[in-house]
Parts: sequence; C-alpha cells; structure tokens
Amino acid sequence: PAKWRPALHTCCDLMRGAAMQIYAIDNTNRDCLFQIDHGLPDSYREEYARFFSHESERNKLHLARPDLEFSYDYMFFDEKQIDRSDCYDWRRKFGIRYYIGGPLVRHEETMVIAALHRGKRQGHVTANDIAAYRLLRTHLAQAVRIRGRLVDLELSQRGAWEAIENSSVGVISLTN
Repeated sequence: PAKWRPALHTCCDLMRGAAMQIYAIDNTNRDCLFQIDHGLPDSYREEYARFFSHESERNKLHLARPDLEFSYDYMFFDEKQIDRSDCYDWRRKFGIRYYIGGPLVRHEETMVIAALHRGKRQGHVTANDIAAYRLLRTHLAQAVRIRGRLVDLELSQRGAWEAIENSSVGVISLTN
C-alpha cells in the first residue's frame, strides 16, 4: 500500500497529468469505498467520497456502459457541456478540467476505477495520450488484481492462525 502513491506520481508524470486517482465505487449506489491518489488535496477526497462519486458523469457512464474499457471527456461532453456541468465546476476549484480513465477491475458489486486528471493548461488528451493510457491501464489493472490476491491471501492466513489460536486442540508443526 505504501508504494501506490509514488507509483501514481510516476504515472501522472508520464501522462502529463495534474493528479491521478484510483478508487472503488459500489455499483448500486455509487458510494466511494476507497481511494488513493497523487496530487489531490484532502478536501477533494472528502467531498468526492461524500457527494461527487454519486454525481459523477464518468462513474455513471462506466456503470451504464460495461463495454467501455476507458473514457475521456470528449467521448461524452463537449466544451460547452463541461462548462455547464456541476461536477466539472466542482473539479475546477482544484485545477482539474480534463480526464481519461475508467474501470480497472469490475466485480458484481464494485468497480475499481483509475482517473488521470488534467488541468486546463495541460489540455484535453491527444491520440498519443490515449494510446499511452491504454498501455498504462493494462499495468494498473494487473497491479490492482495482484493487490487483491495478496489481500485475500493475507486474510486467509490470518483466518487460519486465528482458528489455530482459538482451537481447543493442540497443533504441532514440524519443519525440516
């Protein structure tokens, strides 16, 4: 877990981003279940978790369109629509305007999403940025899946040790 932020920092730099975020949402109510990022202030994370994960056009799009591996602003909004969006207006106060991202891992109840945020100065993503994100997305998805497996193994191991600790039967382990 301690290595995620530096990794996101590197990804953000490579993709000319202002910030990068990985988060999970509940597929039913769009609650933000967790998030980790590089470049976002605490107030962004708090407001996002409390309100904007539910309002995000991006989350809504990826829930409605499971066929999309990723999206970027111009796939669903033009500049005038961006200017009229409450979510984009909220992001603007953090210096964020543009985006490329989408689901890394989909489960029945949850979706883990990566979002690369860009400021107005960095501009909308280009064809080269989209190609680079496709490659980056593959690696991020693999890292998230590996992290999930490690968490599952850790929980299994912890559960096994708890069972042994709470057992009324003695256990002897012999190693060679």
